[in-house]
Amino acid sequence: MANTKTKLKRKRRTAKAVKRKRSSHGYQGFSMASKGEVEFAKRCDRNGIPWLYEPEKFDWAPPMAKYTPDFKITTETGQQFFVEYKGYLRDKDKTKMRMIKEQHPDLDVRFVFQDARKPVAGARLRKDGTRLSHGEWADNHGYLWAEGFI
Repeated sequence: MANTKTKLKRKRRTAKAVKRKRSSHGYQGFSMASKGEVEFAKRCDRNGIPWLYEPEKFDWAPPMAKYTPDFKITTETGQQFFVEYKGYLRDKDKTKMRMIKEQHPDLDVRFVFQDARKPVAGARLRKDGTRLSHGEWADNHGYLWAEGFI
C-alpha cells in the first residue's frame, strides 16, 4: 500500500502545466495558431486584402510581456490596422487586451470573432439568464469587431 502512495506522489510531483502549443496550421509559409486564422488569411487573399501575419510586437505590463497581433491589414487607401482573430476570449486575453488599450491608446486593434454571441470566459449569469458575449465585451472596452470576417 505504501508503494502505491509513493507512486502517486511521484506522478503528482512530476506533472507539469502544459503550455498551449502552436498548431501545425500553415498557409503561405506561416505557421498559424488555428484553422480559423488560416481561413481568415485565405478570405483576405480572395478579397484582395493585403495582410501580414504577426509582423509586430508591443510591450505591455504587468507583467512585462509582449503582445503580437495576429494580422496587420492595409486598406486600399493605405490605412493600417491590426486584427486579433478569436474563437474564444480567455481571461488572460481579456486582461492583456485591456492593458494594451490603456498602454497603447493609438494602436488600432480590431477583433474578428468566430462567434460574437459566444459568452466570454468567466462571464457571470445575468438576471435575464444570459452571459456577456464576445461582441459585448469588445464594445465595453472600445474595440471595433466583426464576426467571421472584416
